Amino acid sequence: MAKDAETSKPKHLDPTLEYYLSSQANSELSSRGSPAMSQNAIGSSSGPLQAFATAIQNNNPSLSQAQAAATFALPGLTFETALRRARLDWSPRNWFAKLSAALRSYGFLQSHADHTLFTYRKGDVFLSVLVYVDDLILAGNNSTACSSFKKYLNDCFKLKDLGPLKYFLGIEAARGPRGLFLSEPKYELDILSESGLSASKPAAFPMEHNHGLALAGGPLLSDPGPYRRSIGRLVYLTITRPDICYAVHVLSQFMQSLRSQHWDATLRVLRYLKAAPGQGLFLPADSPLQIYAFCDSDWASCPLTRRFVTGYFVSLGNSPISMVE
Repeated sequence: MAKDAETSKPKHLDPTLEYYLSSQANSELSSRGSPAMSQNAIGSSSGPLQAFATAIQNNNPSLSQAQAAATFALPGLTFETALRRARLDWSPRNWFAKLSAALRSYGFLQSHADHTLFTYRKGDVFLSVLVYVDDLILAGNNSTACSSFKKYLNDCFKLKDLGPLKYFLGIEAARGPRGLFLSEPKYELDILSESGLSASKPAAFPMEHNHGLALAGGPLLSDPGPYRRSIGRLVYLTITRPDICYAVHVLSQFMQSLRSQHWDATLRVLRYLKAAPGQGLFLPADSPLQIYAFCDSDWASCPLTRRFVTGYFVSLGNSPISMVE
């Protein structure tokens, strides 16, 4: 079996990556309840699998080498199938590494807070690039610099310029002389439709002031799936709807202890969206490009611990972008 697998192995593989699985690795997998790695499944040597396994272990220090290798060496997989799976699973990481290298060589700096954000400064020129897989948003204050960068990027990769930003990850962008308006009307309507609230009566505000949800009693709901899906979608919606940030923050605390009161409060937030599904975030053109943040604490207002409850409000110029308590 080992000979057949060795023969089927691609000839161009780097021999320095050869790695022979030991019986000790199989014993460790068995002791942890994982399937042992079979010579019949991946061949006697698995250099590329070892390379990927090492990368996995580097990013997951809690995994043993054998566990990391077993990620791609499942029973019944041939060497080529396991290798294709490994390459497929790690191709996004390799693509992002290549794109990042191209951006850095041009002079961009990668953000430490958001690794998908790259910024470029040279004199009065400022460019920013936001990356999502192979989709990029380019923004800048100099059209000539933007054109030069796009030409450079087109030389590095096959580039397709889609023009001014209109739609990105569910967010619609409408630009006018007064500024930029960001909204997610289709996304909101999809949430309402899947929740069965398209014909419901709109709510005037997202949550009662004295809601008392932390003290809610009664039996736990048997199926928390719809609640968790709704909260997950509402969390993404807060990008353009900071008016529901507080309500979503409160409701996200009950994922593991869901009761009927929490579900009713979630439906109220959804009915609040029904009142104005096209509402969004407006960024005025004449607003200063500066972030303002305010915070305050409410003395002993937590009903469970009687501790402080702190809230904050963040705005970009005159536009609120986040608020939570």
